[in-house]
Amino acid sequence: MSSQSANARPAAVARVAHTEHIGCLAGVALGAAGCVWLSRVLRGEAGLEWVGVASARVLALINESGMLGSVAAAALSAGVAAASCKAVVDVVRKPETLTQLYVPATFLGFTFGVGGVIAAGSPRHWSWGCYIMSMSAFHASEYFITALHNHDVLSVDSWLLNHSNAYGIAAMGSWVEYWIEATLFPGFQLPLISKVGVVIVVLADVLRKLAMHTAGSNFKHLVADDHIEDHRLITRGVYNFSRHPSYVGWFYWSVGTQLVLCNPICTVGYAVVSWRFFRDRIEYEELRLIEFFGEEYVDYKRNVGTGLPFISGYTTPYYASAK
Repeated sequence: MSSQSANARPAAVARVAHTEHIGCLAGVALGAAGCVWLSRVLRGEAGLEWVGVASARVLALINESGMLGSVAAAALSAGVAAASCKAVVDVVRKPETLTQLYVPATFLGFTFGVGGVIAAGSPRHWSWGCYIMSMSAFHASEYFITALHNHDVLSVDSWLLNHSNAYGIAAMGSWVEYWIEATLFPGFQLPLISKVGVVIVVLADVLRKLAMHTAGSNFKHLVADDHIEDHRLITRGVYNFSRHPSYVGWFYWSVGTQLVLCNPICTVGYAVVSWRFFRDRIEYEELRLIEFFGEEYVDYKRNVGTGLPFISGYTTPYYASAK
C-alpha cells in the first residue's frame, strides 16, 4: 500500500524493531560464514580451526596480507563472533526467535554463500550461483525492511519463503528448465543474457526495497481492507514516478531471474503470470485506496502511472477520467 503512518512509533517498539533487523543481519552472516567454512573443509583447504577470532587461519591471513588483510581478517572474525553472541542472547531471551528469525536467516545466508561459491568456482554454472544469491538476497531483505518499519506485523511469513504454492511451483519449474538446458542444450546458456538478467535483478530489487522503505510503517505484504485514521498517501520519492513501485520492482525482478538462468520458457511464463497477478492486485488495491483517500488518490492516479506495461489500475465510470 502506498500510505504511511503520520505518527512516530513509540521508542520501545523502535528498539525492538532495531533488534529484529540486526538479528536478521546476524543470522545471514552466520549462514554465509558457515557456507564458506564448509566449502573449504570439503575441498580440504581448512579445518575447524578456520573458525575463531584467534584461529591459526586468521593469523596466517594476517601475516600474508599486511595491514589491510589484518583489518579485514579481524573485522570478519569479530563480526562472526558478534553475530554468534547476538543469536545466543536473542534465543535465550525469546526462544521463538530461533524459528522465526535465526533459522530462516541462517538458511538464507547459507544459500547466499552457496551461490557465491558456485558463481566464483564454476564458470559453467556461474549463472546458477547468481540466481541463488538473488533469491536469497530478495527474501532476506524483505524481512529486514519489514523489521525496520513494521515490527507489529513481523512474523515468519515476512520472509515470503512460504509466499504461495504457485510461487513454489514456479520456482521449481525454473530449476528443472535450467538443469535440462544446462545438461542437454548448453548452447542455450548465453553469458550476455545472464549478465543483463543480473543487472535487471539488482536494479529491480533495489527499487522494491526503496518503495518499502519510502512507504515505511504502512507497507504491508497484504492489501489492507481497513483504513487507519492517521495514515496518509505517499507520493514522494519513487512513488513520484510510479503508483506501485514495489510491484514494478517485483515484476521485473521475477522476469530478471529467468534471464539470469537463460530460461526462455519460464521467462515468458513468469512475465505473463506476474503481469496478470499484479493487474488483478493493483485493481483491488486501488479500489481500497480510492475508498480511503477519495479525490486525493484520484488526482494522484491521474498524474502518475502504475509503472507496469498496459496496466492502468482500477477504473469505474465515475473515475474514468482518472486513468
